[in-house]
Amino acid sequence: MMPKILWIQLGCSKNKVDGEIMITALQNAGYLMVDNEEDADVIIINTCGFIKTAKEEAISEILNAASYGKKVIVAGCLSGRYQNEILENFPEVDGALGIHDTANIVETVSGVLKGERVAYFSKTEAEPNYCERVLTTPFYYAFLKIADGCSNGCSYCAIPKIRGKYVSRPMESIIKEAKWMATQGVTEVIVIAQDTTRYGVDLYGENRLVPLLRELETIEGIRWIRLHYLYPESVTDELLDLISDSKKILPYFDIPIQHCNDRILSLMNRRTNKEEILTLLHKIKTKMPDATIRTSLISGFPSETVEEHEELVAFVKQGFFDRLGVFPYSTEEGTRAARITGKLKTHEKVRRSNEIMKLSSQVSLQKNKQKIGKTYEVLVEGIDTVNNIYFGRTYMDSPEIDGTVYFEADFPVDIGEYITVKITGCDQYDLSGIAVKG
Repeated sequence: MMPKILWIQLGCSKNKVDGEIMITALQNAGYLMVDNEEDADVIIINTCGFIKTAKEEAISEILNAASYGKKVIVAGCLSGRYQNEILENFPEVDGALGIHDTANIVETVSGVLKGERVAYFSKTEAEPNYCERVLTTPFYYAFLKIADGCSNGCSYCAIPKIRGKYVSRPMESIIKEAKWMATQGVTEVIVIAQDTTRYGVDLYGENRLVPLLRELETIEGIRWIRLHYLYPESVTDELLDLISDSKKILPYFDIPIQHCNDRILSLMNRRTNKEEILTLLHKIKTKMPDATIRTSLISGFPSETVEEHEELVAFVKQGFFDRLGVFPYSTEEGTRAARITGKLKTHEKVRRSNEIMKLSSQVSLQKNKQKIGKTYEVLVEGIDTVNNIYFGRTYMDSPEIDGTVYFEADFPVDIGEYITVKITGCDQYDLSGIAVKG
């Protein structure tokens, strides 16, 4: 019998896609996947190494895996970023892969099972290309990665050091993969990259996101197209017009602004300022009043003053953001921000981020109250058998990070089905309602 493998997936959706490709290669080679440590011969951890908490989680998983006395392989961002440290500081690790070495996963497993200590660390970016793969998401949605790496050079971010420069996939490769997804029953395609609005600049000499989306719209079977990680300076009128007119591209804008103060934005090496951000937000809400805008913020950036924090609080209070995440600044070695003086104490960074999140939850509650009495199309994701209630998502909710709609139905409802729900109640993040026959 072939050896058994436990796969532990950490990190973002982009890392998840890499993991799905590696799982596919392992299954094609005949390896069996199991769901617990006791049954496994090899434990593979696909790690994140973006910020301190993610690194701590990855290290904890490595040590836990080693405690079972099984072969341990580390892949993903932590391994790619700390190549020497992984091998030197963790004798428990039998194999390690860099970010651009997913194609070597089978050889790595084979080697460690023979008692070898195996490491693959490429120095050049691999072109992210099409691969039919095992989808670890529910059958009705999947992530479509259109590029890898990043070339934006934000001063606080280690992604370019981890994943390399921005590399777009050929459009034909992306379309081929999306068509394959549709044949697998996927109806919601979530387009991802570190910066989706940069798509094609490196490959075609110009931005090609709009032409790509027009092609994706034509694929039969795909019902929702959701975009993640739109950088504010690159959201064009052409893109807004396309989304506004589209029946498939959701009016869901995931736009990480990080801050609103011009001095902090400059220190972050962001390519926009407060006035430009405000102009874009007004433009989106004017053109698409029901659009959902999600953002991410960094609280307690080095040298951030009390007044600059209060400016960010006031900005959030304006209510542009329907979804919001705040991260206390994390010092990442090798980044320019790590050299900026005026670091804030951890407790102060956390206090500031908590203040923003509390305010955001209040804004979210008020917005949700305004939805009561309205009807929305909901993608059904499951049933809570204890309370005999269904749950799902609207166009306003991306999986795993946004809210949920809980609803009752007096007729049969299937997972993966799109149904109409009338909203009857809410809390800060979730909605409740009753299914309505269409």
